[in-house]
Amino acid sequence: MEAGGDRLQALDCQTDGLRLLTTRRLIEVRPGLQKTLKLRGDLLENYNFTDRVDAVYAAPGELWVGYNGGEWGGGLWRIKRTTGAVTKIRRKPSFMGPGVGPFLSPVNAVAPLPWPHLEKGDRKRKGCLAAAIGGTYSELSGEIGVVCGNILTTLSKPVMDHPPDRRYESASHEGPYAVPMYGLAVDGDALLASGMDGLYRITADGKAAKIPLPAFKRFGAIEISFALPHVVLVRNPAPAPINFWEPILVQR
Repeated sequence: MEAGGDRLQALDCQTDGLRLLTTRRLIEVRPGLQKTLKLRGDLLENYNFTDRVDAVYAAPGELWVGYNGGEWGGGLWRIKRTTGAVTKIRRKPSFMGPGVGPFLSPVNAVAPLPWPHLEKGDRKRKGCLAAAIGGTYSELSGEIGVVCGNILTTLSKPVMDHPPDRRYESASHEGPYAVPMYGLAVDGDALLASGMDGLYRITADGKAAKIPLPAFKRFGAIEISFALPHVVLVRNPAPAPINFWEPILVQR
């Protein structure tokens, strides 16, 4: 297959096959079948020069793409797997006021909402997803957002008194610091999020409870924990601050 000037952005590997995302196409590969779909719209708009896709999540008929551009911000895109149509997610409220505006924050993970019992009585959340959002450029920022349709709103915004690394403290900062969120997985009827300062369990009402890390076992150059029932935790045993935003969450 000719590259056609494409640059590979992400690879999504699931039991139903592979999905390769480039700057121009979505390529789906299954046993005996390869489907190439031209994207209709700008995937990363003016962000293409950085090529930093941090999150990919395949939902029925859709592919969600989270972007983290560091100092350049980020965003979240939805791609229709039938037409190739690309939609950039917006947020409410926005930094410009109470209405809907641009969503420019780094997105590091995307996961389904784990409370289907609410979907039956709350149509506003039916088919919605959760996103782990966080960055450390200029100042700490982070939250767990809920995406319904094309709009993102805040579900939970945990805070900490002091960052785990003094480089991110600011003498001019007043009040607690927002926790940048890097990993996200379903943990029974809640979300499990990996933040800058540890693990959080987030329930449907948005309440976030910090939970202690379980015991890890060393396997070569990494440490792994199978202690939690719904996720596997992976971390780098190197000294802090290299690993202050770990562990990585792997859904079972």
